[in-house]
Order: sequence, then C-alpha cells, then structure tokens
Amino acid sequence: MIRMIFGKKDSMNKSLILFMLVGAMLLLVSAVTVFADTGHEYEHGRPLEEVLQEIREKQGLGPDDAIDPRKVSNKDLEELGEAVMSIMHPEPEQHEFMDRMMGGEGSESLRRAHIRMGYNYLTSLDGENNGWFGRRGMMGWKRSGCMM
Repeated sequence: MIRMIFGKKDSMNKSLILFMLVGAMLLLVSAVTVFADTGHEYEHGRPLEEVLQEIREKQGLGPDDAIDPRKVSNKDLEELGEAVMSIMHPEPEQHEFMDRMMGGEGSESLRRAHIRMGYNYLTSLDGENNGWFGRRGMMGWKRSGCMM
C-alpha cells in the first residue's frame, strides 16, 4: 500500500490529474471565448434598433415616423454608424480590421466615417434612395453601382 502511494503509480496519477486539470482549463477558456462574442455587450456599440429607438425618442417620434438626419447630433450619428457597421461586419475581427483601415479606434477619421455611415443610413430610409446607403454608397460615394 505504501508503495502505491509513493511509487510509480503515484507519478502516473499526478500526471493524469495534471493532464485533466489542463484539459479542463482549456475547455473553460474556449467556452468563455465563445460566449464573450455572442452576448449583448458587443464591444462595437449597441444594436441598430436600440440606437434608432433612442434617436426617435430624442426627436419625439413614434416607431414609424421618419427620422430627420439633420436633427441628429454627431454623437448619435456616430453611434448609429457604428451599429450599421456592426451589421455589415458582424465578426469582431472583420469590424476591427475595418476600424483600423479607417484610422483606428479613437481616431478622428474613424469618428467621421461612422458619422457619415449613420447619416447615409438615415437618408436611405427616407424612401427616396435605393438600398441602405442610397445613391452615394456607404461612405458617400458610389461608382457603377459598386460601393467604393
């Protein structure tokens, strides 16, 4: 009995326990990673409908009333643009790549790009234009029917 506790079997048991602990930790880390990207607290802003509802409330509009984009603050347009971009690029890696391409998180150029996306999204809802971003495309320009 003493040999089993302090002999070769003991080192095998320790190895097995260590292997099981490492496996459990890897499983836990992977589960946390999977669930971190699927929750409501998406790191790139709030859901589109939530942002639109808040803008309507600020303008005193009902759910079916048109939002006047000229009356929306730049802060709200930026948040709306972020929400629109999150729909266009739902994968966090894609969204972060696009953010870097437009100047990076916290940059003035990214802020302006989000404002333009939010404004263009609202102008495309007025029924005059076709598609999400109207005749101008996502960033305000469009050639031959393709967004640039």
